[in-house]
Amino acid sequence: MKQHTKPCSTCPFRRDSTPGELGGSPVETFIGQTFGAFWIPCHECIDYSDPNWREQYEKGQCAGTAIYRANCHPANRPPELLKLPADTELVFSTPAEFMAHHLRITVDEAARRLKECHPVNHWLREMRDARARVIEQGILPNQHGGSTKESE
Repeated sequence: MKQHTKPCSTCPFRRDSTPGELGGSPVETFIGQTFGAFWIPCHECIDYSDPNWREQYEKGQCAGTAIYRANCHPANRPPELLKLPADTELVFSTPAEFMAHHLRITVDEAARRLKECHPVNHWLREMRDARARVIEQGILPNQHGGSTKESE
């Protein structure tokens, strides 16, 4: 399968997407996963009827996610994640714009909500739900849930 370099016509990250069309996930899930280093497939390439759909890594990643990240969350991410150039005309440029569009609220209202619960909080919830652990650079978790310095 060839990797898309532009978002598909129904990508929720496109400015012209249908409001609320998020495949059953809340807007906060998208905001949290895109803030972090989640591998996000193109929804048109995944067979969600397959019980092992999360293992379909040979399928393409969401080009809209990659552009959205470039627009509003540029960061160093694992090389396995798709990276594409920013495009603020085609894809939302802030989490508030994305939220406002899909919840049909004003950008100011979305910004207020994101101030109350910052995208990093949505990311942490997604990490918890995925049972992932955050490992700070230079710190390794020990078997008792605490942490130890790598040099110890």
